[in-house]
Formats: sequence, structure tokens, C-alpha cells
Amino acid sequence: MLLAQAAYPIKANKQHGIVGSLILESLMYLLVVLGLNYVEAGVHGLLHGKEFLISMTEFGRSNPLRVVAMSIVYWLIVWPYLLLKGMSLMLGSHATLEILFGNKSEPS
Repeated sequence: MLLAQAAYPIKANKQHGIVGSLILESLMYLLVVLGLNYVEAGVHGLLHGKEFLISMTEFGRSNPLRVVAMSIVYWLIVWPYLLLKGMSLMLGSHATLEILFGNKSEPS
């Protein structure tokens, strides 16, 4: 996700809200994560004496439904990360931490 963030920085738009402005970006991040998984499968195959492209096509056991299911799981990992980063960009890190964990400096 850090590689995707370096190539495609997060841009949260206050007029569209965090969710609206990050939904497309989450799909871009998902494509980067899937691409890196395909490359990993190719390198894994090379290390075991197989051809790179053949090993890449064996990602997800060559089953498109399995790749779609894995994509949904990956998106469920990417989405909260982007929401947290979007909140940090729009509100600032201190405010985001205060919203999530409360203000510890104030006495109860």
C-alpha cells in the first residue's frame, strides 16, 4: 500500500467527503496490491524452477472467482487504511488520534 501511496497519493476532497473522494482511489490501490501479488507469484515460480509468466497465471489457482474473492478481502484491508489516512489529511493527525482514542490530557 505504501508503493501505491507513493505512486498515487491520497487526495481527500472536503466537498465530496472522505468516503466519496476515496472510493475510486481504493480501487486503484487494490489494483496495485493485486499486481504485486501476481508479480510475487511469478517470482515464487522462478525460485522453484518454473517460468515467470506461467507462475503468474497460476495465481489464485487459475480460478477467476478465487481472484475476485481475494480482491474483496484485499479491498476490505485497503479501505480502512485509506479512510484513516483521509481523516488524518483532512483533520490532522492530532485530531484524528483524539477522535479515535479520546483526549487523555483532560481530567475526567
